[in-house]
Amino acid sequence: MTPHQGEFRPWGIRVPIPVADFWRLWLIGFIQFLGRWIDMLAMSVYVYQNTGSAFLVSLLMVLRFLPMSLLGMVLGAIAERIERRTLLLLINLSLLAGALALAVLEHAGMLAVWHLMAASFLGGMAIAADNPGRRLMIGQVVGSERIGTAMSIDVGTSNGTRTFGPFIAGAMLAAWGIQSVFALNAAMYAVAVAVTLLIRCRNREHSPEHESILRRLAEGWAICRTNTKLMGTLLLTVYFNIFVYPYVSIVPVIGSDILHLDAAQIGILASVDGLGSLLGAMLVGAIVKQSRFQRLYVASVVAGHVTLFLFALAASAWLSGAALLAIGLAIAGFSIGQSTLIFLLTPDHARARMMGLLTVSIGVGPIGFLVLGTLADWIGPDKAAIVMSLAGLAALFFSRRYWLPLFSRVA
Repeated sequence: MTPHQGEFRPWGIRVPIPVADFWRLWLIGFIQFLGRWIDMLAMSVYVYQNTGSAFLVSLLMVLRFLPMSLLGMVLGAIAERIERRTLLLLINLSLLAGALALAVLEHAGMLAVWHLMAASFLGGMAIAADNPGRRLMIGQVVGSERIGTAMSIDVGTSNGTRTFGPFIAGAMLAAWGIQSVFALNAAMYAVAVAVTLLIRCRNREHSPEHESILRRLAEGWAICRTNTKLMGTLLLTVYFNIFVYPYVSIVPVIGSDILHLDAAQIGILASVDGLGSLLGAMLVGAIVKQSRFQRLYVASVVAGHVTLFLFALAASAWLSGAALLAIGLAIAGFSIGQSTLIFLLTPDHARARMMGLLTVSIGVGPIGFLVLGTLADWIGPDKAAIVMSLAGLAALFFSRRYWLPLFSRVA
């Protein structure tokens, strides 16, 4: 059944799209994103307060990303063989079960750090399935001509929850403890399950049953190797997730040890980059033409490395907040660009696999989290961030021939 047609006006832009299913998918994404950021801040603060180890906080983030690197491309291939609404329903049910389990454990006084580690890995499974599942469904619903605007709205939502999620988590931690965080997430995931059941869109096309997953993975990699722009997009994704994105794991550490903030104040600080990301997504959706997304993507990756360096040098909460706002702007351009470019640069029949490969590229993030966490324990979180930003800029410089083709426009 095809969703009914309508129109919406994101930030003043008139865009006719199938309204019902787009907004259902958007709402599910909003819930998952918000729950993710609430979890990340609450778990990070809880682990650091109970262990005093920046490395364990980083390990928490590693486990969040690990399913992407281990299963991202496999999930992309699997998504070609099963109905994607079913996949989305299973994801939301697993998130609901995980949040309920943590709430019960905390209520019984049995919550341990390893429980949070396991829950972080489960949350990573949901993230790993998002690109080949929900976001590919968005492309299916709105079509190639509107994918840029749709992704701007979806990424804007994702990054907007980076503002509210940490703030909510910090306030709830300070007022009622971590059990309240788990209870809130369980309630939100229950809503996501209900909304998933209302989705009308189905993917009827499946890859041939006789083709093995390994064969489809090999074909996807072959397509990527022959397309220089796809390779450049994935390479920049790898750099951003190794050298820049791990900064989220040290914001609570810097807030606690260097800026001497309490849990609520750390939540506010950690939400600032989300505000920047929301503003950035609004600007991209309103003024950036889809033909310029390639250049925007490259510029955002470079800007992310530079603003991370500035964040590391900041000596006050206000300066740290300003730097995080700038990082958020860079994240917006990066996040919108990567999914949109993969969708536009990939043949229709291979998009699920390429989205899976994109997830794998994002999933290399654990390398950066481990390195940053180790450096933070060794030389301090601020100096560790400086080392990461400089290493990333060096990697960009020496590999420039691979991503420079992205400066040409999308055909």
